[in-house]
Amino acid sequence: MAELLADHGCGLSLGDSPGLESLPYALRGANFTLILARYNIAVADFHSGADVASRNRRWFPKLFLSSRLGEFDHLVNLSKFKPMA
Repeated sequence: MAELLADHGCGLSLGDSPGLESLPYALRGANFTLILARYNIAVADFHSGADVASRNRRWFPKLFLSSRLGEFDHLVNLSKFKPMA
């Protein structure tokens, strides 16, 4: 996906919701540092933001939205690769 978007002139950033470890730590552990460098992908921090009311209040009364979302023209949401599943 990164190659496709980069080939079309997109500036790329990669972010994730908070997990057990930091995103930079996980990227190093998965050996993604070479991919980040090859496609000039910036690591985005999505930890600051606010809870906002959801339209589906029954199942998701509120959602956390990063304050950085306004910095991007488009978002591509890719599911996480979980090798243990």
